Amino acid sequence: MSKAPHEAEVLDWAYAMVTDEGVNEWTRLACRRYLDDRKDPRWDFRPALPEFCIEMIEGLFTLDQGEDADGRPMRGKPFRLQPWHLFSTYNIAGFYWPGTEIRRFTEAGTFAPRKTVKTKWGVALIWSLALAHRLSGAKAKSVAGSLKQGMEGFDFLTYNMEQLGLIAENNPPGYLVKMDSSLGHSVSGEIWRGYVEFETLAYKPDLFDSFNAQFVHLDELELYKNAIPYARLRDATKAYTNKLILATFTAGDDAVGFAARHHEYLQKILKGTITGLDADRTFAFLAEAPRQEDGSVDYTNPAVHRAANPAYGITIRPNDMLAAALQAQNNPELRMEFLTRSLNVFVGSFKAWFNLDEFRNSDARYNWTQPEAARLVKNWYGGADLSRLHDLTAAVIVGEIPAKAAAQWLRAAAHLSDSKPSEAGLNRERKTERADSESFPALTETGEDGEERTSFDVWTPPEDVLVILPHAWFPITAAAEKAKEDEIPLFGWEEDGWLDMPNTSSMDPTEPVKQFRKWRSEGFRIRKVGHDRKFAKRYCEAMEQAKFSIVDQPQLAISKSEGLRYIEHKAKIGCLYYFHAEPYEYCVSNVKGREKQDDVVVYEKISDTARMDLFDASVFAAVRMLADEQRLKSASAWFDRDPTP
Repeated sequence: MSKAPHEAEVLDWAYAMVTDEGVNEWTRLACRRYLDDRKDPRWDFRPALPEFCIEMIEGLFTLDQGEDADGRPMRGKPFRLQPWHLFSTYNIAGFYWPGTEIRRFTEAGTFAPRKTVKTKWGVALIWSLALAHRLSGAKAKSVAGSLKQGMEGFDFLTYNMEQLGLIAENNPPGYLVKMDSSLGHSVSGEIWRGYVEFETLAYKPDLFDSFNAQFVHLDELELYKNAIPYARLRDATKAYTNKLILATFTAGDDAVGFAARHHEYLQKILKGTITGLDADRTFAFLAEAPRQEDGSVDYTNPAVHRAANPAYGITIRPNDMLAAALQAQNNPELRMEFLTRSLNVFVGSFKAWFNLDEFRNSDARYNWTQPEAARLVKNWYGGADLSRLHDLTAAVIVGEIPAKAAAQWLRAAAHLSDSKPSEAGLNRERKTERADSESFPALTETGEDGEERTSFDVWTPPEDVLVILPHAWFPITAAAEKAKEDEIPLFGWEEDGWLDMPNTSSMDPTEPVKQFRKWRSEGFRIRKVGHDRKFAKRYCEAMEQAKFSIVDQPQLAISKSEGLRYIEHKAKIGCLYYFHAEPYEYCVSNVKGREKQDDVVVYEKISDTARMDLFDASVFAAVRMLADEQRLKSASAWFDRDPTP
C-alpha cells in the first residue's frame, strides 16, 4: 500500500480544478499555487503528516448528525473528507522549510459557503495536529463568533471521544478529562506518552491575552467585530514553532469589516499581489460565486451555484440551491442572505444607498498617479467636512478628465510593450496592470505589411471621468479608542497615507487648509472650494488668507442630492476614480439615503458609530464643480451669441 494514498487524489483534483472553467477563479488560483509550490525548490513537501491527519479524521471520527442526499441517517457513519478538505489538509500540513522539521504554513484561511462542512473539518484537523505534536504538550483552542457555534465543534469532538472510549462519565483515571460546565469546555490529558488539550472559548477578546496555544481554530470569522481576537490568539502561539491559526468563515453582512478585509488580503496572496514572508506562511482557500462585469451575481444560474460551492452535489444539494435562489428572486428580503451565505459574496448592507461594487469596479478601470491626474484635470474643486471636537475630519478635491483624454491615456498605456504599473500604484490595495494581458485581452491583428501585431480591448469611458482625491485627519489622542470602539481601521489608513493623526486633543479646523495648500503646490489647480460659512468661521478665514476662492455653500438637501446623484451616476457608468482610497470606500458604504417625492435624496450615516465624512466632502466639492461649470457654460453661451438683432 502507498505511504501517501491520498497524494495522487489531491494532485488529480488540483489539476482538474485548474482546467475547469466552471470553477470560481479563487479556487483555481489556490490549486495553481499548490501545483507551482510542489515544483518550487524553496519548499520540501512531505506527505507523512497530512496522511496522519487524514487517517486520524477518517479512521477515528464519525458524524454526529445529518442525512445523506437520499435521506438516510448519517449519525455514526465515518467522517469522509471531501476533495477540498483533502486539498487543504495536504497544503497546511505538507510543506516544510527545506532541511528542517518546521512546517511552512502557520496561518490558514478557508473561505467557503455555509454547509460545506468547515467547522467539523477545522475541529478535527486541529485535534489531529495536536495528537501529532502531543510530545510538545500541544494545546488547541477553538473560538467562534458565538459560544453556541463554538459548542457545535466541541460537541462533535466529545461525541467522538466518547465513541472511542477516550473520555468517560465522571472522568475516571486513565481517561482524558472532559470539562463541560460554566467553568469551561475542554478535553485534556496524557495520551500516547504525550499531552493534548482542546478548549472551546467564548468570544471574549479581552481575556485572550492570557492564553497559550499551539493550534487555534477561529470559526465564523465574519462575526468578529475587529482584528483584536485574531491578533491576540495568533500571539498566543508564540511559544511554539510548528503552530497554526486556522480561520474558517463565510461572507457576512459587513462588506468593509474585518472578515471582508481579511478576505481581500487572502485574495491578494492568491493573485501574487502580496509576496514575501507573510504570504509564504499563509495558506488560502477561497470559494465564492463569480461576479459579472458590473459586479452583480447571476444568482439563479446553477452553474454559478456549482462554481461557488466546493461541496456542490455532496453536502450542497443542487435542487435545494436552485429552489433557494428562486425564492430569493421572488422575495427580495431573502436575497442578501442567499448571496452572502449560500454564494459567499460580500454584499453591502441593505440599508446602504450605494452598491459598493459599482464604485470599486469603476475605480479599478484606472490607475492614474496623483501627478498624472493633476496634469490631466484642468480645474479642481474642493470640499471639506470638519469635525466638531475629536473625530474624523475630511478634505476632498474633485475634477474631471475629458473622456477623449482618458481614452487616449488608457490606449497608450495598454499598447506600451514595456509599460509597468506606476510606482505609486505598487502600494495600492487594487492595481490594474495596463500591459497585462489579463487586464486587456490580447487580440492578434495583421497589418498592411503582413506582420502580426497584438492589440488590446481597452475600456473607453463614455463620459468625462470624475476624479476624487480624499484626505482625512483624526486626533491621535482619541484614535486608538475610536478605532477599537467603532471598528475603523484608522491606523491602516495612516500607514497608506490617506490620513494624518495630529498630536492634539481636538481637531484644528485649519488642518485641511494645509492640505489644500499642499495640493496646490503639487500642481493641482484648485479653482474654488465650497463650504457653509456658518459652521466654519476659522476655516473659511484661513482659506481666504491662503488665497483660495471659497464660496459660501449652504447645506441644502436639493444641492447635496444633486452632488450625490452625480457621483452615483459616474460610478454606475464606470467613470469614477478615487485612487483606490480605502477610506473613501468605507465612507461610501456608510451612506444611508431615502428618496423623497420630488426625487431629492436625503442621506445620513448608516449608524451612530459609522463615518461618511469623506463622501460628504466629495459631495460638497462636486456641487461646487457642477455649479461653476454651469456658470462657465452660461457665460460662454453669452459671449458666443450672435449680437445682430
